[in-house]
Amino acid sequence: MNDDEAESTTTDDVTHRVEDAPAPEAVDLPDAPEDQRALAAELPDRAESTPQEVTHDDIATIVALLSTEDSEARSSAAKALQHLYNQPDLFVPYVGELLSAAAAYPEDVEGIPAPAVWLGSPQVRATVYATDSLARVAQRRPDLFVPHVDRMETLLRSDQNVSRYLLFIVGLVEAEAPGQVSREWLRESLCGLLERGRGNGYPSWAADTLGKLDDAEALPAIRAADPGDDADELTREAFDDAIDALESSE
Repeated sequence: MNDDEAESTTTDDVTHRVEDAPAPEAVDLPDAPEDQRALAAELPDRAESTPQEVTHDDIATIVALLSTEDSEARSSAAKALQHLYNQPDLFVPYVGELLSAAAAYPEDVEGIPAPAVWLGSPQVRATVYATDSLARVAQRRPDLFVPHVDRMETLLRSDQNVSRYLLFIVGLVEAEAPGQVSREWLRESLCGLLERGRGNGYPSWAADTLGKLDDAEALPAIRAADPGDDADELTREAFDDAIDALESSE
């Protein structure tokens, strides 16, 4: 078999798996909350230890658990996604359902929840884990999110308190397929996170996304917010790379 045939076989195999993926509403979850929690508690360890064995059946179960009322079950299910973003094909059939289930914070949460808040709240953790995982999937496969850009933009522009990881996803999609959203709105929104949400890593996400957008108008804001040696290595690299990329496009 030559390389072209092997690639075709792989693509066809992925397509078949996606078409055969079960719907979350078809998952037979236990009725009792304690049983839902027990089922969800198994998922993160399995996803971490044997991610290659995770299937669309497991992702459908995760999505179904994210739609339950039990906050601990939702948090555990979302945590499993943190070990699976390197396998974007697993997410293909469920991007819309994951956004529906986990994009927004509880109504009593205001602004950007600090780590002390979301570590103490399983409801908030579920949103953080799920949307952080989706953003990491978008770094690898931004094309998966093109059909959902309008919906994410509407959520981000609304009064609802939604995870800012949605903004990074929109930015990554816009960098891959320009013309999806207002570039001015996107730039201003991302620049507004260059010095906010440090405990959640938002400045590095914002700088990295702005660098990928190749928008030199963001350069003054990135330079002004550059934390220099006061930041961790990941954040310093994100700012340095963004500045280098945008300076070369001036």
